[in-house]
Order: sequence, then structure tokens, then C-alpha cells
Amino acid sequence: DLQREVAALYKLVGAAVGTMSAQQVCGSVVALACLSGRDKAFCTPRQEGPAPALAVALQRRLLDGDLVGRLGGREVLELVWGLAKLRSPDRAVMDRIAACLLVGGILEELSPSEVAGTAGA
Repeated sequence: DLQREVAALYKLVGAAVGTMSAQQVCGSVVALACLSGRDKAFCTPRQEGPAPALAVALQRRLLDGDLVGRLGGREVLELVWGLAKLRSPDRAVMDRIAACLLVGGILEELSPSEVAGTAGA
């Protein structure tokens, strides 16, 4: 059954989240968002289960050791896009992303079209 296999995969990834770099967390959020759009077995509904638990673990990792501050501009946009697609962004993560964009100088790296494309998510 695909849902059981996906749940097992999410648990394995969830166990490794604590050792992931900022780029690995960002890539995992984007991958989870893409997979969620392809098959409902990968979805992250706002309820308990392996998919939302993984989304929460990935977001907590971003706050651990200020990993958000280690991301480049395009990575931050990919992260925001992924979190928007998952419909489960954590307020503290989004506040940290906003601070990085505004204070960290990341916003200057980005073109208006890149920012607009992400805002459309």
C-alpha cells in the first residue's frame, strides 16, 4: 500500500531532520510540496500523521541554530514557495524568513519577478 510506504519514508526522513543542513531542509520542504501536489498519499493535511509531522520537524529544524540565515535568496524563495504549497507554515519560521529578507540583505539579491512568482504561491 502506497500510503504505508510513504508514512515509513516520512518517518525515516523525520529521524534524520536533526542532522540536515539548511540546504537539505529547504530541498526536503520543496520535495514534500511537489510530491503533495502529485498524489494525495504524500499530502500534508492539517491533522496528525507522518506528513504534517515531517513538515513540522523540518520547520523546527530551520529555527534550530538559525538555519534560515544560512540560505541564499533563491533558496529562501523556494522555501517560502514550498511552505505555502504545504499550507502549514509556522509563524516563527515565517517571521525568521521575513527578518532574513529585510535585515539580512537577501532581498537585494532577488529580482522583482522572482519575488512576485513566490508571492503567487
